[in-house]
Amino acid sequence: MKTKHLLLLFFVVLFSTAHLRAAGFTVDGIAYYITSSSSPYTVEVNSKSPKYTGDVIIPEYVTYNSITYSVTTIGPWAFYECDGLTSVTIPNSVTSIWSYAFYGCTGLILVSIPNSVTYIEGTVFENCTGLTSITIPNSITSIGNYTFSGCSGLTSVTIPTSVASIGECAFWGCTGLTSLTIPYSVTVIGERAFNGCGGLINVDSANPNYSSLDGVLFNKTQTALIQCPISKIGSYIIPNSVTSIGNGAFRNCANLTSVSIPNSLTSIEYGAFYGCSGLTSVTIPNLVSSIGGAAFSGCSGLTSIYADPAAPVDFGENGGVFYGVDKAACTLYVPVGSKSLYEATDQWKEFENIVEHISSGIEGKTVYSAVSLTPNPATAFFILQGLTKETCMDIFDISGKKILNKTVQPDEKISVERWIKGTYVVKVNGKTGKLLVK
Repeated sequence: MKTKHLLLLFFVVLFSTAHLRAAGFTVDGIAYYITSSSSPYTVEVNSKSPKYTGDVIIPEYVTYNSITYSVTTIGPWAFYECDGLTSVTIPNSVTSIWSYAFYGCTGLILVSIPNSVTYIEGTVFENCTGLTSITIPNSITSIGNYTFSGCSGLTSVTIPTSVASIGECAFWGCTGLTSLTIPYSVTVIGERAFNGCGGLINVDSANPNYSSLDGVLFNKTQTALIQCPISKIGSYIIPNSVTSIGNGAFRNCANLTSVSIPNSLTSIEYGAFYGCSGLTSVTIPNLVSSIGGAAFSGCSGLTSIYADPAAPVDFGENGGVFYGVDKAACTLYVPVGSKSLYEATDQWKEFENIVEHISSGIEGKTVYSAVSLTPNPATAFFILQGLTKETCMDIFDISGKKILNKTVQPDEKISVERWIKGTYVVKVNGKTGKLLVK
């Protein structure tokens, strides 16, 4: 019985292979595969050996064995890695272009996509490094995953208002882009869609889901920073509204020397600052509870990291958060009383120099003593020295949480008898100081 089944499988495969061969033909140097052998007769452009080279003009109709077929599709892998291909003319009869159709055609500099094309699958033009410009027809409603990924020579792209979605990594690594405009019609943008793009990103103000500011892509409410172009140089200040930095948002922004992160931030996603080799210092605000893998990987220029959370962020299975950071040369500053926690936590403990400091929880910066407190350490009370009039005082714990706001008088004794032992930050008239309670 087993032998019978094997023989049956053999004949099925043999018949299928013979059928596929019979369904294909070549005319004028272009290979086709029959997609409909009854009226209306249709074919798709297929791959061939040797590969296509030079300028290829695909006809609307092709005749074979006295049957005229309409060319409606460019099949998957049709021109895959045809690096000798320089241009392709696609006829108005074509309605779809399938995956990897022009993948790796590094010599391709010109391709005309007619309005008849309604579907372009992902990866179609991936790694076509010779392409300098592309006009997407207004018949297209979706740009698939990796469609133009790695097209480093691309300097301009026109996205029509017919497009509603842009897939994951659709323009990843398009370093040559000088600008990119996202129309109001685009309501879905996949992760890392514009990672590594060189040009400033502009979003139509009428777009319901996305916005831009100074060439940086955000969600509409600007609580999520989605993508910063690699052309950004020098210093960049993230708006105070931002609570999350997206996947690869600053990836390979090697010319950024500093990024000011607001205290509103709660999450830093995978590879957010990957390859930002120009950064020398970074502050992780105290509300951050999630940091993705490789978030600071390749930030080889870092000499200081200020981690404000009193309890170190647990990376879980998110590996390589600080891969490529010189753990011997980069000092990790942590809140007073937290050093032992950081020294015991995976990835954080790899830093050779962990130093405690005071963070105000407001500015995200180190606080130097500027307010005179006595006695300090305090056990029952303390006094703000040097006051000459009634003054407002704020007190924060080491996590940055405000625990007290009150008006104090000169020489007033402020009780700490019910306070938990530890370190506090006292802020008066814009100045701050450290208070130890024992």
